[in-house]
Amino acid sequence: MYPLSSIQHTWAGLRWFVGSVAVMTALASGVAAGQEMGGAAYPGAHVEGELAPALPGVRALPQRRLPQSRLPAQVVLDRVEAAHLKMEATDQPSKPGVPLQIGVSRDVPMLRNTAHTSALMSWTSIPGGQIAAISITSPDALGLRLGLLVEKLSRTALLRFYAQGTEQVFEVSGGEIMDTIARNLAAGDASDEARTYWSPVIDGQEMTVEIELPTGVSPDEVMFSIPRVSHLFSSPLDPGALQQQIGEAAGCTLDSACYTSTWGNESLATAKMTFTKGGGSYLCTGTLMNDSDPSTFIPYFLTANHCISTQTVASTLQTYWFYRASSCNAGLLNPSTQTLTSGAALLYASSITDTGFLLLNSSAPPGAVYSGWSTYLPVLSSQSVGIHHPQGDLQKISAGNIAGYYNCTPNAGDTFSCFPTSSDGADHLEVVFGLGITEGGSSGSGLWIVSGGSHYLVGQLHGGNISCVMPTSPVYYGRFDVAYNAALFQWLGTTPVNYTLSVTGAGTGQGTVTGPGINCTISAASTSGTCSANYASGTGVSLIATSIGVSTFIGWGGDCAADGTVTLEADKICTATFIRPLILSTTSLSAEEQGVAYVYALQAEGGLPSYTWSRIKGKLPKGLTLDAAGTLSGIPTKAKTATFTVQVADAAGASVTQNLSLQIVKRVDFKTKKLSRGTVGTPYAATLKTKGGIPPLTFSLVGGALPTGLTLDPGTGQVSGTPTVAGIFDFVAQVTSSGGSSHQRNIRITIR
Repeated sequence: MYPLSSIQHTWAGLRWFVGSVAVMTALASGVAAGQEMGGAAYPGAHVEGELAPALPGVRALPQRRLPQSRLPAQVVLDRVEAAHLKMEATDQPSKPGVPLQIGVSRDVPMLRNTAHTSALMSWTSIPGGQIAAISITSPDALGLRLGLLVEKLSRTALLRFYAQGTEQVFEVSGGEIMDTIARNLAAGDASDEARTYWSPVIDGQEMTVEIELPTGVSPDEVMFSIPRVSHLFSSPLDPGALQQQIGEAAGCTLDSACYTSTWGNESLATAKMTFTKGGGSYLCTGTLMNDSDPSTFIPYFLTANHCISTQTVASTLQTYWFYRASSCNAGLLNPSTQTLTSGAALLYASSITDTGFLLLNSSAPPGAVYSGWSTYLPVLSSQSVGIHHPQGDLQKISAGNIAGYYNCTPNAGDTFSCFPTSSDGADHLEVVFGLGITEGGSSGSGLWIVSGGSHYLVGQLHGGNISCVMPTSPVYYGRFDVAYNAALFQWLGTTPVNYTLSVTGAGTGQGTVTGPGINCTISAASTSGTCSANYASGTGVSLIATSIGVSTFIGWGGDCAADGTVTLEADKICTATFIRPLILSTTSLSAEEQGVAYVYALQAEGGLPSYTWSRIKGKLPKGLTLDAAGTLSGIPTKAKTATFTVQVADAAGASVTQNLSLQIVKRVDFKTKKLSRGTVGTPYAATLKTKGGIPPLTFSLVGGALPTGLTLDPGTGQVSGTPTVAGIFDFVAQVTSSGGSSHQRNIRITIR
């Protein structure tokens, strides 16, 4: 609930009643609506809107390259109960300040780790390289996103995402994916979420990921799993789902396509957003923002902090532009709708003003408008307009008045409370709409006022309890001017734009990286200390790498030149690689058994991974092989001790050798065929004799029975006790070697 006194409630209601004609005027005539109470135009420093230019050149549309004769590996998840999906789809939080959920996380057990995923990849040669593909189906999904948990990926790889039987293909390079993950890690997130690349949304229940490697790149350079998918129960562009989705907004919403003559530019600046966190997918709204330099077209993007507040989530952003009706109240999607899938860099996030400020990783689509904005506080009763995507529906518009200045603070459970305050200390604007409402999915959308015939953004939507039943219930927008003065001036104002230089580590060694504002310690690729700093655009920075102890610095990677210099024209990441001396840490091998499957991974450390193994002297036991990854495997066929020499070489060309011996012993077998006789009432003890095998041995009774009163010791094979019944007793004993072999034998004891 939002605390408003009864007087305030009455005032808000009266203001709407007397202001309804003016609100309609705000929608129909931007110039007339720009006049304040008393007739003075809205004052203040501001930036005008600007149309996005056409992009230079046209990039060829990506095409799938998997030969038609080869089918991708198939992974089909269990069908989720319809009741469960209905609950997820309809039982959305009605709390303000919560993004609208449109998808749930689903585990993919068959692809839970890199070993399982790699095992399903069947590589096929194609002109210029090789290719593999995996198809994942989540039955009844209206859309899918695949979560690729990346351990290693060649920058030259190309990944394509598409649905079987459709033409649309999204293509992304391994370099783009690794850069996305590097941004997440540089922001301080070391979790698996940060290392997960979420694919573009593909409509329908099936998605294929196709991985193409150029000639000379080994599939060993592709190491990722797909442990989760985001199963969407609402899809932005699927024709069947879209017809269900259009009209999802409440009946009292207004179609923005009916007001393009006055609010068309703001409509073209507004985009519908989808993003993924924790495997769930969500909807919000955001605005393309202009900066103060008329010669630049930098795609700054404003939304709500409660939608996107971390770099990891910003990397999953997908935006839908011109997502509005083809004409007034047509109920049909505009055919010019475009989608951007490359995510964004998070520049600023504040829970105080509920601001999320991003830099899109792709240029704005031609025809989009960079919205104007104002840094001055709107006066009370200023007529205002919001443009948004309630319930993910086609774009809507709302009009009302600014009613008050408020401070809003988060509560437990994702809610927030707002309290009236003075204009000087307020971080939010209270707005009462007279036409149209906002709903889930509207979060983060812009609020504009009018001055002198131009429109200026003054806030982004935090939330409210408005509905068709309570159309004049207030909603709250985070103040743009407060966020601008706190941080956004760095990017939107005349103050030089700052960019972040982040230092990351690679390799197995230790060292330090220093530079202006940076003092970073690197240990086996992890970092500590001050590993990032902000610099004005165009600043040149020189970094110095110093090794620690026996480690050696071998070079710079990422955005740094070979001498450690970098110019900040965007956020940059420099990677320093330190290595320790290469050591072959496997110095001995334990005995193994003849005829038992054997697998052992030789170990090395230090140097510069990856490692390449080989046998350079001697012979392996018959039946065993050593592969380049250092795995000894096979089934030894002869009991004998083999002596041989192995070598490991790292990616920097260093190598070391080690002499090894591997003893192959015979399988375990019983020597005992029968046990000595015993006498009723007399203590008895006899031990089962064996040969071969690897201690310790384990004995067990697998058939028949011992004489009453006798037991078998599983560790020694001794049969002992005091028999109480006479007779001839047959039983089946089993001996199991710790090396894996076992043997059974029928044995008899006679008790007199």
